[in-house]
Amino acid sequence: MNNNEITLYKDQDKIIQDILQHIRAGEKTILVAAATGSGKTVVMAKICYGNVKRNRKTLIVLDMNVLVDQTVKALKLFGLSPEQHIGYIKADKPENRGALIQIASVQTMIRRDWWKCDVFDYILFDEAHQTTFSKEGKFIFEEYMLSVGKDKTKIIGFTATPYRLDKEDLNTYYKSYVCGSTPKALQDQGRLAKMKYFAPSEPERLGFKINKNTLEFDNSQLLFACNAPEFINQAIKEYKKHAMGKKAIAFCINIDHAQSVASAFNRAGISSDFITADTPEKEREDLFKSLKAGNLKLLANVGVISTGFDLPELEVGLLLRPTMSWGLHIQQVGRIMRTAEGKDHGIIIDLSGNISKHGIPETIDEYYLYKKTSKFFEKHYAKTKTCEDCKRVVHVSCRQCPECGHIFSGDKNTDLVDLISVDVANLMKKKIGSKEDYLLLRRFAYKHKYDLRWADIQFKRKYANPVLDEWKKGAIFGENFYGDAKRI
Repeated sequence: MNNNEITLYKDQDKIIQDILQHIRAGEKTILVAAATGSGKTVVMAKICYGNVKRNRKTLIVLDMNVLVDQTVKALKLFGLSPEQHIGYIKADKPENRGALIQIASVQTMIRRDWWKCDVFDYILFDEAHQTTFSKEGKFIFEEYMLSVGKDKTKIIGFTATPYRLDKEDLNTYYKSYVCGSTPKALQDQGRLAKMKYFAPSEPERLGFKINKNTLEFDNSQLLFACNAPEFINQAIKEYKKHAMGKKAIAFCINIDHAQSVASAFNRAGISSDFITADTPEKEREDLFKSLKAGNLKLLANVGVISTGFDLPELEVGLLLRPTMSWGLHIQQVGRIMRTAEGKDHGIIIDLSGNISKHGIPETIDEYYLYKKTSKFFEKHYAKTKTCEDCKRVVHVSCRQCPECGHIFSGDKNTDLVDLISVDVANLMKKKIGSKEDYLLLRRFAYKHKYDLRWADIQFKRKYANPVLDEWKKGAIFGENFYGDAKRI
């Protein structure tokens, strides 16, 4: 190991000092929350470097193969040698059980259990919102820390999104908390790219069922809306309008959706391919190289390029899958926020409605450890509005659209008469809807298992007149079903 230490940014050094302060106070489980791009892997490497100098053992727990190489690269910055200092608990990587640093994937840890009897001074969880809740992660907290590691081991988790959609919560395991830099602070320092967000439209979410176990949308219903030709054609249209020729990632629902998106973009003359969790590693690397070189313009992806993935050259993110998860949304946007030579800014094109629900990373002014509700995110993080003219998304305090110059109506000197005039003008653009129009919407909602309120919302958007109560009688089965009028 050489004596060349890289200089950390002030916020990175503060994270380490805050961690040490908690350890001196006797805390043993500490969570670090800091924005994507803040250099959490470098902070982990600096901790490992300090441990090696003091002959301490460190276990690094990772969730994805791509993170292994990133971690080793960061360790090398501090002069740590893969041959001398690093061992692996991972398939296709050499074991060195005597090495002071062990890099482990949660998948391989299940099959190799020798580490369970080893006393580590530190255990570092990368992407802690995921690895903590893996089978081996829970074992470490619930069994290892009560036995082998009881007297000596400290645990530090690192994440950019310290919240989970399911019923499990990080503060079940972590008792202390360190807050790092926010995305906006890193943008101001030039460490993250400035961003442009566009939200031309979104699918109607009310009809989407939610899985009771995962609390996420049901994929079959998402596909009905998001795999439709008109939806994908709009994605092509918006890409051509805002980002033609730029390197793009499309976030898709499943393999069928990714294939449909890639095929449609190819037919439109935009070289594209798709990637999934089942794509062989060598093929993945070739696809990433092709995208980085510009031979591919778009890569439709399912569950691969969201957490931990790092390709700074990416310029555009197409959000084509609605999600209930704030964390997943922020992770996806974060893939486009990395800086790269020649990259002036990143672009997000949202057709999923995720921005209107979850906001944008720039609105994060603080991270929290305790459990959050959907209302919390809408109140604290979804502080945005969309320009009526160009569909650029801006902070709610913005008075003039930076894209097209539109003055937001709430910032004009508008009196009540003006507001009434605008409302009347909007109504005059709409047609008068009939009972038959309403019944078509109602039956469509019933057929596709949507919440039946969907029909009322669609009618209100399309027509000037309200829905009458008597229209709802027998709307599905007819008024004489079983001899009585039925209301569905």
